[in-house]
Amino acid sequence: MMEAKLKVSRALTRLACEDPFFGSCALRLDVRSDDSITTACTNGKAILWNTAFIDSCSEQETVGLICHEILHVLFMHCVPLEGKNPVIANIAMDFIINEVVQNECNYQLPKEGIVPEARFKDMTWQQVYSIIEQEEKYQKMASNPSIGDLFDHIDSNADLSDADKAELKADIEQMATQAAENAAKKQGNIPGQLKDLIDKIRAPKVDWKEVLENTLRGNNPDDQTWKRPNRKMLGTYDIYMPSPEYHGMGNIVVGLDTSGSVSNRQLESFLAELNSISQSSAYESITILYNDSGVSNATTFTPGDDITELHVTGRGGTCFKPVFKYVEEKGLEIDQMIYFSDMIVSDYNFPAEAPYYPVLWCSTGAQEAPFGKLIDLRGI
Repeated sequence: MMEAKLKVSRALTRLACEDPFFGSCALRLDVRSDDSITTACTNGKAILWNTAFIDSCSEQETVGLICHEILHVLFMHCVPLEGKNPVIANIAMDFIINEVVQNECNYQLPKEGIVPEARFKDMTWQQVYSIIEQEEKYQKMASNPSIGDLFDHIDSNADLSDADKAELKADIEQMATQAAENAAKKQGNIPGQLKDLIDKIRAPKVDWKEVLENTLRGNNPDDQTWKRPNRKMLGTYDIYMPSPEYHGMGNIVVGLDTSGSVSNRQLESFLAELNSISQSSAYESITILYNDSGVSNATTFTPGDDITELHVTGRGGTCFKPVFKYVEEKGLEIDQMIYFSDMIVSDYNFPAEAPYYPVLWCSTGAQEAPFGKLIDLRGI
């Protein structure tokens, strides 16, 4: 008989080599033995397994078991259950998960597992819970968990602080998006329910169409204005001429904070917001300036371009001044600036004076700026 530890190791290797999505997730989690539990469980950070239980599983079932636990993590099941019976809740979750593992991914599951039922297809676990809590079979299992088909349980992390729960959620979302990227690069498959989950994680959190219409200007010249000179004419010919006045979006410069205090998860969220901006309104151009304590890169997009990736370098300290200086020294055409940052800076890292164009700060951290308007992105 294969040793349990070797069986689990082989299962992880198989996932890493053959299933880039689940393999990527498995390598991010702490998978280890713990004989204080009877079968297997997860708390969102680790997958724990009992030696005797793994001994009773085939190698194929062990692969399915690991995928099962990964889905508990990805579906955010390791959270407080808000008064629900934990046994029935776990069964309801398993109906949803095993449909994916067994019928979408074609992995085997331990014989003690919950068998998917067609009546629950396309339901949430909460909907399944509301049905089975009324059924005698599951009521008996709730009163005596040793009865029936359970082979795992989840840790609801009820003792975690709100900050710890938010950090766990962010870590799980980052794991999911990175696994999806890994699967895409290796042309791997992602189950349909997980595609929906990842799309939801990646979705922008701000209604940029409304924000841009209400707070900034746009790109269709309506008139000429002497309020500010045409910088191209002034700089090239030293002639003071009026500049176009816009009702639409015009030329947008985006300051992107790439300092070390901005997490990869936040950068992914910034990318989602940027792509939403590019699709929300007409504009002349969007120029992204990558900046920590100095501008390291500049990329310009025009209408029709999708902003699908960021080219992040630096990861040092934070100072906003170089972005505003870059705009001035390079003579960038600019009608408004949007700056994405955690804004973990001291006041002297802001320009001493507000620029002539409007500035919209999008902050995942501090909620004060010496000029411009601010959008709260905390929690993304």
